[in-house]
Amino acid sequence: MHRLRIAVTACLVGIIGTVGLTSIAAADPVNISWAVSPSTQNGPDGRTHYTYTDVRPGTLVHDFVGITNYSTQPVTFSVYASDGVTTSAGSIGLAPAKQKPVDVGAWLHTARAQVTVPPRARVNEPITLTVPANATPGDHVGGVVASVSEALQGGKFAREDRVGVAVYLRVAGPLHPALSVESASTNGFHGTVNPFGGGDTTVSYTVHNTGNVRLSGNQEVTVTGLFGIPLATVHPASLPQVLPGDSVRVVAHLSGVFPAGPLDVRVKVTPVEVPGSPHLTVPPAAGAYSVSIWATPWAQLALLILLVAAAFGVRWWLRGRRRHRSDLLAAAVEQGRREAVGETV
Repeated sequence: MHRLRIAVTACLVGIIGTVGLTSIAAADPVNISWAVSPSTQNGPDGRTHYTYTDVRPGTLVHDFVGITNYSTQPVTFSVYASDGVTTSAGSIGLAPAKQKPVDVGAWLHTARAQVTVPPRARVNEPITLTVPANATPGDHVGGVVASVSEALQGGKFAREDRVGVAVYLRVAGPLHPALSVESASTNGFHGTVNPFGGGDTTVSYTVHNTGNVRLSGNQEVTVTGLFGIPLATVHPASLPQVLPGDSVRVVAHLSGVFPAGPLDVRVKVTPVEVPGSPHLTVPPAAGAYSVSIWATPWAQLALLILLVAAAFGVRWWLRGRRRHRSDLLAAAVEQGRREAVGETV
């Protein structure tokens, strides 16, 4: 099941929350609850989102959205469409209500801007999706929203609670699935005083969907030393979805990295088809990026200096001990020689 996340904003206190698509929302304190789902003129048909595949530019699509009011009072909902966006976490959300749509949100129209639904009832509202003649091939994402606005403190502040259902549109034409890795950087190498331990580094990079198909991605960050010897590897969480043209900034932390001087940090993102999306006949292109850092082995150098100093100290002590024993032996021989010839000391 594909789900978008829609922000619920309270302007009075600046709180941002979330509600799930095709779920039930409640607007406090009047205890309003409702759901939004794909429908027919006779009621929901089991779909959890809208999917339109290989639609040619200039096509007109007719459908329905079901708005169910679970409350014990009639509720007037604002019904509109919005464009899909990629969130900072790499999932799919909807653009804010005040943002003017330019994609699916502009192509999809509801029969009425406001719909009043009786208590414990459902209204199946017609919607129309007009794909422009100049629509670009590939994936376009948006959503149909039903919202309730509430006045706070004498109408001076407004709050909008909204629930929506996702619209996934693939316009017919050549597909170019690809993710790229851009602007990779590190915060340097941070060593440890333990000469037998490893240091750490933090890598930041941008995953950019440079194609025209929405994709998820598996990530891998590897640190290698001389001759490509692997020193540390981490696999950040997979990106749920990145829309065409959108980017996600990722931060990965690697620990236990041995300070082997010149290090190479390589970021690789392998694109993966989004589950449930139309199958791709063209394999997605993977993205990679490398950046170099220098890791001076201070603790190891200090240990080496101590070992060398200890070796010299032991050598000096042994040489002194041998010299002392030689002197004692020479003195004993001389003493014996004197006694042998009758000399007195």
